[in-house]
Amino acid sequence: MYYYEPLLLTPGPTPVPDEITHALNLSMIGHRSSDFEAVAEEAFNHLKPMFGTKNKVMILTSSGTSVLEASMLNIV
Repeated sequence: MYYYEPLLLTPGPTPVPDEITHALNLSMIGHRSSDFEAVAEEAFNHLKPMFGTKNKVMILTSSGTSVLEASMLNIV
């Protein structure tokens, strides 16, 4: 038997998994705190195998243009 939970890509109320609801109840952490450093380091370490690299991984919080410029600067 095949079971799936529908994914609604429409505006309005959509089902939210319990794991996400619980995460939303956690207190916020500052982006300059040691707690955030731990979260960021975990994210970087999980991204490395996804990209198939052992090198440093960066998360750029900018526009696509900025990401393209950064990639060109790293090629040269």
